[in-house]
Amino acid sequence: MISRLIHKVRKLKTLPHGREKIPAIKERVNWGLGEEPPSVAPGQQPDYLKEVVGYPLPGLKAANKPLQFGRIYYPSNESGDPLTGNLPVVIFLHAYDYSYGFAKGGSEVFTITGDIINKFVEAGYAVYVFDQIGFGTRIEEGRLFYERFPHWSKMGRMVADVRWSVDALSELEFIDPLRIYTAGYALGGTVGLYSAALDDRIAGVISVGGFTPMRLNKSGKTAEGIYEYSHLHGLLPRLGFFAENEAHIPYDFHEILAAIAPRPLLIVAPSWDQYAVLEDVQQCVTEVRKVYGLYKTEQNLDLFVPADYGRFSPEMQQHVVQWLNKR
Repeated sequence: MISRLIHKVRKLKTLPHGREKIPAIKERVNWGLGEEPPSVAPGQQPDYLKEVVGYPLPGLKAANKPLQFGRIYYPSNESGDPLTGNLPVVIFLHAYDYSYGFAKGGSEVFTITGDIINKFVEAGYAVYVFDQIGFGTRIEEGRLFYERFPHWSKMGRMVADVRWSVDALSELEFIDPLRIYTAGYALGGTVGLYSAALDDRIAGVISVGGFTPMRLNKSGKTAEGIYEYSHLHGLLPRLGFFAENEAHIPYDFHEILAAIAPRPLLIVAPSWDQYAVLEDVQQCVTEVRKVYGLYKTEQNLDLFVPADYGRFSPEMQQHVVQWLNKR
């Protein structure tokens, strides 16, 4: 089976120099995500886990309320009502943290001035956050996932959750459905890229430490290699077919990014990130610029390389907020 699959992959043309290739790219990405069951609905967190994990505390100018399987924060007046009826919104996707999910470090962390939620709210954005499957309040939901959905993937479920989030946000009276963005760090940066590549309703994307090109990520080149997706976190089991044969992976991140064009896209790649190879990320972005050039929107693609290790520092947070404001 594996040999037949590799033979098929060798026949694929993968460089995204033409818009006509985007449907084929999406088809291969969907193959990696697996087969989504038609009857699955958005998940719900057990009440006792909500009490254990907690929620971020809003700033003085932010109100919040539950929405679907997450929570939305927004600029508000003293009565807790939205300041305006046409707010842009950022779906902020959390990093790898199995214990806390989006409430990483406990609720007190989110009272710090440098917190990304407060930064976006202070800039006039609503922010929607939720625990991804297998993390925080949804940790039990991920335990038997593959027993229930053997042909799907956890990454596929995460992308579906973002799609359902866009559905729910589009129905809110105080949200502008044409200005729904995703932003994420590490795992969240990856999920945001996959989601925007497959959902044209997402107006723009910010990915911080979200990827390194997979076909170039040979074993030992980064801290985890392709095993990050297929084995260590169990996000994309089908990529396990290509462990030690990474050059034959059916799709890669330059194609995922190409499917996002011409929408605004910011890639933040810390120069000392042990989970990514900066030169490979830069080469990937160079390829994707050719696609943005077809749309004459080269200004919508940005690469920011802070001299830092793999983290989402207050300086990086400020940069992404300022970048989005310019859009």
